[in-house]
Amino acid sequence: MKRPVPQMTGTDVPGDEPSERSVAFGFEDVANEDVHWPSVRARLAEVGATAVTLAVGRADWLAFPWASASKWESSAVAGTGRDFVAEALAELDGLAATLVVDALAPRAISLDPGIAGRTADGESSPDFLSVSALDGGYFGTHLEAMCREVARRYRPERIALTELMFDDATFSRDDLAHFVRHTGRPGFPLAKNGEIDVNHPDIHRWRCESLVRLLGRVSGQVAEFDVRVDMDVRVPWGNPDGDRADSGHDYALLLESVDRIVVWNYFALADADPSYGADLTRSLLRRFGDRFVISTGLWSREDGVVSPEDMTTSLRAVAAAGGRSVSVIPTSLMAEEHWEALAELWAGAP
Repeated sequence: MKRPVPQMTGTDVPGDEPSERSVAFGFEDVANEDVHWPSVRARLAEVGATAVTLAVGRADWLAFPWASASKWESSAVAGTGRDFVAEALAELDGLAATLVVDALAPRAISLDPGIAGRTADGESSPDFLSVSALDGGYFGTHLEAMCREVARRYRPERIALTELMFDDATFSRDDLAHFVRHTGRPGFPLAKNGEIDVNHPDIHRWRCESLVRLLGRVSGQVAEFDVRVDMDVRVPWGNPDGDRADSGHDYALLLESVDRIVVWNYFALADADPSYGADLTRSLLRRFGDRFVISTGLWSREDGVVSPEDMTTSLRAVAAAGGRSVSVIPTSLMAEEHWEALAELWAGAP
């Protein structure tokens, strides 16, 4: 069932397009020997993009060679020795660049299962690290070092952390010790049935504060290179004035350690109306000024990809509500019709 369509206010009228108009390229595009970046640059100019977002890999699957972490290079890098990130950036000169670091770590977990997050039932996550592994653990330290290396090597305007969140896999033995140490409680809070109360506010707060500490260290690592830090966050569907503290995404807390939040407006995955981004934008502007990006995702449960019409509706709603920074993700799902729709919206904008 579709959620109710957010209602526009009298102040929501079509106006200038956002000043930051970014298109996002995933790892499948960046670490790709067949991508012709001069052609990509020409296409971005045609549609009026002012910025680009490039995935540089996970800490355990890099899109660039790194001598001190060679065991974590991706197969494309190991097989060719190429720095795919540098090659892309060389051809995309003139566009503001955000380099995205993915916090998932399936390869590292397969080699060291002890760093995996675990559910309250003891099930191990194949992708998500535990709280303790990220906040104070060795792999969290490696993630911080990767962010520093990306900032030092490429000097982008920004780096962004993605997939850095907690869901239900934060209950390992090491996470229990971490929780006790950082909260002062004797253990995880329990429900009346004696099981862990996985939705307890103290657990949410602990997750949020753990991410704030990690992101504070990342920001400190890259500050000397004049690189700012963005943080991808989940959306509170049905409550645009909320956040996602359950995932560690207390927006106000996160903004104590990062420059901006990148809000996952992936409406088609949430069965929400394409114009929901307008409600998000108005609320975020009231609370945080311009310290956010609305990221329009093209993934869809029903048809596999959001239509160009729905993409346009979403972007127009955000612009009309006053959003100044937007992104469309990922280019791998964009057909010619999506590029044409972007050109109609953005081409000619300042």
